[in-house]
Amino acid sequence: MEKSTNQNSIDSLLENLLPRKIIGLLLKQEMSQSDLAEKIYGKKNVRSGISFWLNKFIKLNLLERKDKGMITGRRVLFRAKREVLGNFNDEEYSFIQLVIEKFWNPITDDSIDDLKDLLLKCVLIQQSYKLKNHLFKYHFKKDLEFYNKNKRMFWKDKTFRDNMLNKIFEKGESKFNKSSKDELFYVRNDFVFISLLTPKDMFYKIGGKHRSINNPLFIAFKSLESSKL
Repeated sequence: MEKSTNQNSIDSLLENLLPRKIIGLLLKQEMSQSDLAEKIYGKKNVRSGISFWLNKFIKLNLLERKDKGMITGRRVLFRAKREVLGNFNDEEYSFIQLVIEKFWNPITDDSIDDLKDLLLKCVLIQQSYKLKNHLFKYHFKKDLEFYNKNKRMFWKDKTFRDNMLNKIFEKGESKFNKSSKDELFYVRNDFVFISLLTPKDMFYKIGGKHRSINNPLFIAFKSLESSKL
């Protein structure tokens, strides 16, 4: 009951645009109140509204304090906890952090809801791939085999991971540029590849209305899931 009540409180707070922006930024990286004010308002000294929402999140235990030393002038930095998005284990949260790092901008994409939508796209792409074994004229079999052989290195070594994803992206760009006139839309190959790594049960772990039985995303997900049986 306590977990449900807390989630309801979180959802209620995130109905407002400003706290959605604050949490979005703090999911991307640790920031101070002044950093948040500059990103959101363009002025470091406009902090009163931000302070109000930070205190709300602190009471719900959704922020970590990252106090820095002399190098940063003893600034108090904050970072959003994983519980803001749902109840995730370490493997699932590592995946989310990778999606945030590579594909999500909390300023241009506006809010935490956009991040949830991005994660749900990963889920649906993965389900679609399981049906066809290729997507958008690109077969990922060799890339997946390479990933499986080097899985530990992929998650441990950022340079290794970035190099691998950059190569996958470039292959997709090359193919798209050769046949762009025939393409109705374009999806980055590195995003598709990362989607194929989506942890099991992610659909049900992400908090939101998509888990309602009448929601179009729920219907789409269940349809893809049942198609594999």
